[in-house]
Amino acid sequence: MLQAARERERLLPAPTRKCCSPSSSTHPSTGDSPLIVARVEFDAAGRVIAYHVRQNGENANSRQYMLAARVLCGFAGFLKSPNGVDKSERNVTAPRNVDSNLDAKTVKGFGDEWTAFDQSDLPDAEREQIFGAYFLQFPWDSLPAEAEGFDLGCGSGRWAELVARRVGRLHCIDASDAALGVARRCLAGSPQVMFHLASVDAIPLADASQDFGYSLGVLHHVPDTAKGLAACVRKLKPGAPLLVYLYYRFDNRPVWYRLLWRVSDVLRRSISRVPSQLRRVITDTIAAFVYWPLARVASLVEAFGLNVGTWPLAAYRDKSFYTMRTDALDRFGTHLEQRFTRVEIDDMMRRVGLDRIRFNECAPYWVAIGWRRSDGKLPVD
Repeated sequence: MLQAARERERLLPAPTRKCCSPSSSTHPSTGDSPLIVARVEFDAAGRVIAYHVRQNGENANSRQYMLAARVLCGFAGFLKSPNGVDKSERNVTAPRNVDSNLDAKTVKGFGDEWTAFDQSDLPDAEREQIFGAYFLQFPWDSLPAEAEGFDLGCGSGRWAELVARRVGRLHCIDASDAALGVARRCLAGSPQVMFHLASVDAIPLADASQDFGYSLGVLHHVPDTAKGLAACVRKLKPGAPLLVYLYYRFDNRPVWYRLLWRVSDVLRRSISRVPSQLRRVITDTIAAFVYWPLARVASLVEAFGLNVGTWPLAAYRDKSFYTMRTDALDRFGTHLEQRFTRVEIDDMMRRVGLDRIRFNECAPYWVAIGWRRSDGKLPVD
């Protein structure tokens, strides 16, 4: 077995790029001129995200070549990380841009989510309330006249609708075609909005061209959050603000609260794998029998003058059931999720070229704003 493993290592040369392992099959009689060249791509978390196969320099589309690619790449994936690669992930289809900083299953999941919950049933007062919590420290008054900025990961366009009326031009960017279709429909009456189908590492805007940017609840769903954040900063003019919301790692919560989250995260990993329709049934059930009761109890407890700051799901005590359903699907139906402490977010923002960083001291955690350094200098990639 050891000899066989060494033989596979000989056939699979060292990767030329990070997270990429090539392999090939040569002509059985001559040993040269590869019949099949296959490559497996890994994301930053070590998951297999794409298989590529070529025959004599041409794309091989026939069934036998694809079968051969799966076999060869299966060996590559095994040798790359025998314990870290989930076998169930080896059939993920990735975009053609193999270096793209996105998770294909997560993108599809959000397309399904915004198609199901396009936010048209969200009460206007509640939308304004949630928007105000996110944009609490946003410097509207210091933006230039007719400011131009971007919404990275716009989803249904629920926040873009409120931002667009305050600025000259807003670029709505999303990696999901389905989500962008919902945003186009919802923002049809906003001529100052432009739409772009793109991932965070392919933002179709000139560097140093934007007066502001924001990305709310998005960058913790990409494989490399810091890289995604850096891509956003590059698009800002020196001195321009960037507002972000990244899931917190419950660093301001007691130990029992963090343990409760770990249990819920096990559920997320399972629920996010089921078909979209069943996933929605499950998350609607969670909204009805977990979110709603806990939120209403928190509301009653608060009415008696008690502090509900650490009560699970207390943030939903003044939210509609529609928001609970949306967020339950968002929380338990998402394939890739990362969480960060306040210190980690502050450090990450500074490392990508932001300064004057400020955090909201109230839920949701963590919302932070920073300004691109005035000298325009950015870290070397």
